[in-house]
Amino acid sequence: MINLLLISDDERVRQGISYLVNNTDGYSCIESIGSLNHIEQIISINKPDIIVFCCQSNTDETIHTVRQIKFHNPSILVLIIAQINNSDLMLRLLRAGANGFLSGEISPTQLMSAVKELCDGGAPLSPEAAKDLIDHFQNMKDNIIAEADYKLSPREKEVLKLLVDGVHIKDIAKKLFISIETVRFHFKNVYRKLKVKNQAELVAKTLRENII
Repeated sequence: MINLLLISDDERVRQGISYLVNNTDGYSCIESIGSLNHIEQIISINKPDIIVFCCQSNTDETIHTVRQIKFHNPSILVLIIAQINNSDLMLRLLRAGANGFLSGEISPTQLMSAVKELCDGGAPLSPEAAKDLIDHFQNMKDNIIAEADYKLSPREKEVLKLLVDGVHIKDIAKKLFISIETVRFHFKNVYRKLKVKNQAELVAKTLRENII
């Protein structure tokens, strides 16, 4: 069972997402809260696998909260849902450690698909967020530095290239004829060697430093 903690100041949103999660096999919304008060204590008590954070505005408190959650609980996956498309907010939250970012209106199917993608080791982005991220990387071209050597194995480089190309973890396993657990093992090694917290940072660093 995947346990999910929901954060939103909109009661109707909390009710809707809670109902959706609790009626999806293998998932449970163990807590739904409307503010960030006592968030560390709530996480400590409930021990969620995933936190779905409905973000209303680009506030320092939001960024700080995500950063603290990931610092104290690095294994917890954080999915951000923003009501509007805000590229600055997305980039700041991804740098703080968020594992996925959805913006604009999303359907129940899109939400659960993103949650499941997180569980499979992916980093879900809505189409609008993905475009902003690509534009950001394109603007970094003038800042590319010399190729860095992080002592990646040939297999790790193969996995990294597929990751940067946006290939899903299940498809990486099929392409390389290895198990999903083996792909996850390589993920962890690549993240550790490159010292990044999420897929967005991984892609940015790989392109900026010409790693592959």
